[in-house]
Amino acid sequence: MSKELATPIKEYSNGLSCGRRATPNGPWILKTQAMEQYRLGRTDFEAIFPVHVSDNPRGGPYDIMKYNECDVRDLADRLHKGEGLSHPSSSVSSAEGSAYATRKGEQITKTNARNRFGLTSSQLERIKPVSRTPNKYNGLTWLYNVCDVEALAEQAGNLTRAPRT
Repeated sequence: MSKELATPIKEYSNGLSCGRRATPNGPWILKTQAMEQYRLGRTDFEAIFPVHVSDNPRGGPYDIMKYNECDVRDLADRLHKGEGLSHPSSSVSSAEGSAYATRKGEQITKTNARNRFGLTSSQLERIKPVSRTPNKYNGLTWLYNVCDVEALAEQAGNLTRAPRT
């Protein structure tokens, strides 16, 4: 069941194109701060509308985006609980239960999942791995169910992009 955002959406016209912006609703948070505080990936924000978008004054590749903090908190709650996945996942992250997902079908490594499906490490943190095993590089190899990674990628791919002003 999808939760409605607390902030109503307002249409703004910026001359050549129309962009959708959220109506300010309480405290706002910068996208970069929200990514760190709420463990979200850059593309996760495509599901909500910003309150304000401006060019980066330092000339960086990304715009400065402000969001209603209540919308970011709701988005993080939905994503970390796995709501919006195309089918129920066996590996939705939660504080309760096993640290590992039940094996279902084929598995894929974290690196291959990122490369093949265009996901980030922070997005993959939303689903449980099937296993974590030491590798020859003194790190861990993470394996995920392919069906869970596909559902996560579909969710990320179906989100609409927030237009620029």
